[in-house]
Amino acid sequence: MYLFTHIKKYYFLSLVLCSAMLITSSALAQPIISSDYIGIGQKFRIVLYETNLNIDNQLVDIINAQGPNQSWDFSNLNYIDSTVTFEEYRTIDPSDPLLNNPVFAGSNVLEIYTVLPVEGGSPDTTVQYRYGTLENNNWSVNATVSFIDIDQNQIEDTIISWFSPPTLQIQFPVDQNTFWADSTSIFQDFQGMQFVSSIMLDTTQAQGWGTLTTPAGTVSALRLLEKTVTKVPNSPIVDISNDLDFVSPEGIGASIVLEDGRAFYSTRKNLNPMTPTRDLFRPNATFTFHPMFPNPTHSEIQIPFSLERAQQISIRVLDVTGRELERIESTHYSPGQHQIGWSTEHMVSGTYFVEVQGGGVRQHRKLVVQ
Repeated sequence: MYLFTHIKKYYFLSLVLCSAMLITSSALAQPIISSDYIGIGQKFRIVLYETNLNIDNQLVDIINAQGPNQSWDFSNLNYIDSTVTFEEYRTIDPSDPLLNNPVFAGSNVLEIYTVLPVEGGSPDTTVQYRYGTLENNNWSVNATVSFIDIDQNQIEDTIISWFSPPTLQIQFPVDQNTFWADSTSIFQDFQGMQFVSSIMLDTTQAQGWGTLTTPAGTVSALRLLEKTVTKVPNSPIVDISNDLDFVSPEGIGASIVLEDGRAFYSTRKNLNPMTPTRDLFRPNATFTFHPMFPNPTHSEIQIPFSLERAQQISIRVLDVTGRELERIESTHYSPGQHQIGWSTEHMVSGTYFVEVQGGGVRQHRKLVVQ
């Protein structure tokens, strides 16, 4: 539960930060966010700096300042921790096997979102592939696939989450008078177990604009208030959160968690889109999945791959909906050429996908069993 609450918080921050680059503003006009923030082929590095707890008395002026032409100063707070994330948008490959799954169907934008380990917190990199839809100025996230070693057994666990109904994250355009709401049930499929993890009721309201000051600089920004009620099914547990978010066109943002007085500021850098994301956050995660042979097959398939660096490699067989049928291998391999033989005699004739995964990076090839 903590994992997805944590990811949701940083996801909203990154989402509004991505939209911030297309805010238009001037000294005499409020910022306006357009739907063009989905930048296909763009890649970003976001650093989120967090304060210590219980600093509410230092945030009173910021919290109370809403409306037009305000001033919000985050520069003199005590920042003690930071989280680094990478974010990139791509057009979804039509051959992606997950598009055969109804919860992923219709998605037209793939967002790859990577949260690096936090000192004293999560020991693992979390990688999410978010399948979304951008239509008629509405952006929604349909489903996600997350990779993280939850049980710390050196094997990355795969968690599929989907939203029913798909949550409306942003409705454009957004200015200081914008309001939207959505209700989301999050279903999870973890190692074959399916369950509802939480039900969230969200409202977001843009309340003003003005000048935002952080240790990274002073910029023009828009203020958003997000209220979230999270319910755990068949449980009395209800979590209520209220967050203030400040977004700017210059890639500088800020946020406050009103319940405990935590504050954040963030910086965002546009990266070279030709640089593989895996090389930026996990240098030892480069590999190539070569064509399998013989394919089609009726008895055995050879699965060849090569590694530039030593790393953990996991090989799975998926059906056409993207559901895991069998985990063939999960082992640490040395650099060089490798080849795994796998018997298909127990498989029913049909089409499947073989997935090779390393460092949260996935590569697929189609397998035909006769």
